[in-house]
Parts: sequence; C-alpha cells; structure tokens
Amino acid sequence: MSLCRRALYWEIVPLCNPAAGPGFKARRSRRPGKGSRLHAEADSTPTNNIPKCKTTQPQPQHTQDLKAILTKPDKQLEEIQELINQNFEANNDQIGLLRELLRLEKGKREKAETINAIYEFVLSVEQIVCRRLNIEHSTLTRALRSDGTTWIDVRTLLNLEDDSSDGLLALIKHIKTSRLGHGRASPTTAKNLVLSKSLVPLAEENCSLTPKQVALLRKLLDWVVHDLSESATLADLRLAVEELMVLDSCLDSDLDSPLSESSLF
Repeated sequence: MSLCRRALYWEIVPLCNPAAGPGFKARRSRRPGKGSRLHAEADSTPTNNIPKCKTTQPQPQHTQDLKAILTKPDKQLEEIQELINQNFEANNDQIGLLRELLRLEKGKREKAETINAIYEFVLSVEQIVCRRLNIEHSTLTRALRSDGTTWIDVRTLLNLEDDSSDGLLALIKHIKTSRLGHGRASPTTAKNLVLSKSLVPLAEENCSLTPKQVALLRKLLDWVVHDLSESATLADLRLAVEELMVLDSCLDSDLDSPLSESSLF
C-alpha cells in the first residue's frame, strides 16, 4: 500500500467504524508473515469535529416477522400457508359481501333520487295550477277538499277529460307514497333530467304506475312542456315555479299596500 493510500485509510477508519465512536487514533501493529496491518483503537480524548457515519436504518417490524416465519420448519410453514389461504378466502367473501351491499345502497339512493324528481314534477304542477286559479292552498288535494276550486276549473286548465278528480289525486298520492325518502332532487339530477324524454319512462320503472296513471302523467307533462319547451329540464320547471311564487308575492304586497296619491293617475 502506498503512503498516500495508507494516510487516507487512517482517515477513513474512524469515520466508517460506527462501533468505535468519535476520537480514534490509528495504531500500527505487525503480525508474522502478514506484513504491516492497520488497526484502530479508541482514544481517551473525544473529538467533536469528526463527522459521524450514517448507520443502517432498522428494518420494519413486518419484515422482521416475515423473516422469522421463513425460518420455521416445513410442517409449520404448511400450517401457516393453510391459515393464509383460509384468511384469504374469508377476506374475499367479506369483500364480495361489501361490494354487494354498496351496490344495493347505491341503487337505493339512485331510486330515491329518481322518485323525488318525479314527485317534484307533480308537486310543481300542483303549485302552478293553484297559482293560476288563485287558490291559497299549495296542493290540489287540499284545494278540492276545501272547496277552494272545482274540478271543472282544474280539468279545463290542464286539458284533461276525466269526469272526476279521483284519477289525478290518486296519481299524486301514489307517487308521494312511493318515495323512499324526503327532500328534493339534487341540482345535478334536476339539471340533467329532460322532462319530455325521461320523466315518463322513469316513472314507469320506479313508481309501478298503471297504464291509466301513465297516460295521465303524460298529459301533465305535455301541459308543462307546452308552456316551457321541449328540452325543458326539471331545473327549468323549478325556476319557473320560483319565479311564479315571487311574482305572486309581489302582486299580493301591491294589493295589500294603500294606494298613494301619485298612483291614482
């Protein structure tokens, strides 16, 4: 070994021996037939200026556990393999059950959302009819039962041919009782639900309507689409009802307020 390499070696030895710690000095010793060898011994004087080598990070616990398992006898390894297979099958069964429960819950929520949208359509029709006929009630059931209006007026406005209100009121009640939850349709559903294309098929699929009820719902839909547009969505109908409510409240406030002198002319 050259003198330069020996000097470098003596500098590296105390840095790369983590067990020795700081403050090393080299000691030279000779062994018969082996030539000059270099050793290191600890110096009693600490040296804080010497940088420490990075020690190897400890292995994770699961890696140590795995190595411990792999050292077991063959018989125990077979038992462990069998236990792993059983746990794997059990976990697969649980995962399959969880996926099925999630699928059912998702379907239930989608159905509830759909029925809420259908009911909101029917309720919107009721509100529009009540406003146009100057009925104080917000539902046709209350209006007809309290003599707030007559069936002839309602039938004429909606272009219906039924001799009584039983069919319309039964349709409204059936859709209301079909709901799986309470509340309105989400803004996303209301925006994406094109009434003329989707309302009747969705009602047939989710509300178990009779053919007569389907025909009656289609007439209500035609009446709404005629006033809005063929591409109107549930969100458009919702906005139309809100604007009608605001207009009526403004008219009511104007009628209730006393006339000023300037308004007489």
